[in-house]
Amino acid sequence: EIFPKVQFIVSTHAPAVINTVKSENIILLDDGMAYEPSGEVHGKDTNTIISGIMHSSERPMEIKALFQKFYHFIDCEEIENAEQILNQLKEKIGDDDSEIAGCNVKLKLLKVGRKR
Repeated sequence: EIFPKVQFIVSTHAPAVINTVKSENIILLDDGMAYEPSGEVHGKDTNTIISGIMHSSERPMEIKALFQKFYHFIDCEEIENAEQILNQLKEKIGDDDSEIAGCNVKLKLLKVGRKR
């Protein structure tokens, strides 16, 4: 053995990597403090890792706010405003997002309901 006392330290922010490791092997750093996660991390879904362990949001606030506006316009049956917001969202995050797909369906259902 060339280096018998060598330790490897790996740093990541990838939830898909973090959820493959046991909690006792994770050290969280926050404002100069180091601590272990309070519960088990191994096997958790990535959204739980992002919100519960990393204390972050799955979407930027700007995008969340646009989705909230879209749902508000849908609830108020303001089709044109909902379409504008949905187009803004598609420009920012693409149209292959699962929530965008759901928004497309909601908008189409509202349009069909109005035609009746």
